[in-house]
Formats: sequence, structure tokens, C-alpha cells
Amino acid sequence: MKIHIAFIAALFFAGCTTLSRNSQTVIPKLTERNRLLGVLLPERSCYDVQHYDINMDIDVEKKYIKGYVDFTAIAVNNFTMLQVDLAKSMQLNGVWYQDNQLSTSRKEDAILVEFPKVSVGQEFTFRVKYEGSPQNAKNPPWDGGFIWEKDEMGRDYVSVACEGDGCGLWWPLK
Repeated sequence: MKIHIAFIAALFFAGCTTLSRNSQTVIPKLTERNRLLGVLLPERSCYDVQHYDINMDIDVEKKYIKGYVDFTAIAVNNFTMLQVDLAKSMQLNGVWYQDNQLSTSRKEDAILVEFPKVSVGQEFTFRVKYEGSPQNAKNPPWDGGFIWEKDEMGRDYVSVACEGDGCGLWWPLK
């Protein structure tokens, strides 16, 4: 019996090495967008969001949204700059902290926000205002974006799919 188990285990592990040797795994090229959205950079890891307060007006006829998100967070490190993600197809209308509009710069879907010094352990709240025509989901729920439909009684029905692309398609987030 021990010989049979050893033989089966040997075949299994031989198959694993054969599969990995013949694998045609393609590692995607590291782009600036991938780096900004996929790497835990200091501007992203310096704060821990405790709560998002999402406020939005939806114009169904124009397929347009406008609103703001209040981020309540705790500083994990001392920082003067943080990163918020929002699809570049959405317009950033500004970031406010303690009633002051902050300087921002945009790279791809990442927004870098210059803060006055925030100290480790400090709880803080800031507001991000934005608007635009969000991406339409081409194949929901597998494709991210808004779904603009009518129900069986002809009433507007709006929903969102975030699978694969994430919520940054339609609201600012960490």
C-alpha cells in the first residue's frame, strides 16, 4: 500500500513540474497605471479609511453623475501627500480639508493630494468633489460600469457593476 501511495505522489509531483515547465504564463508589462493602482505606495498606505460617505446626484437622461465623497480616515504614518483613485474619465472638482481646498495632481486614474502635515494616529476627514459620465458596463456583472435600464413598467433602473474594474470607475476611493 505504501508503494502505491508513493508512486501516485511521485506522478502527481512530476505532473506539477511538467505543467509549470510548459506553462505559457505571460506577465503583463508594468505600466505607470499598474504601478499607481496596483503597488502599495507611501501615498496610498499612509492612511486607513474608516468610512466613506457617498453623496451623488444622478441625471438618468444624460447618464451623468455629480457628487462628493467624505473620507473619514486615520493616519497610519505622518504624511503630507496621499493618493485617491478615480477614473480619469471622471472630472475632479476639488479636494477639501478643514474648509481649505487642497492642491492636487493627476496621473492616470490616481489623484495625488497635498495635505498640511497629518500626524500618525490622527483621525481626519476630507471631501472629494467630482462629476462626469461614468463608464457603461459592456457585459455586466463581469464588466465594470453603470447599467442604465428600464424595468418592466418602463421606470428607470440604474445599477452598478464593479467586477474587475473596481468602484473607482464612478466614485473616488482609496
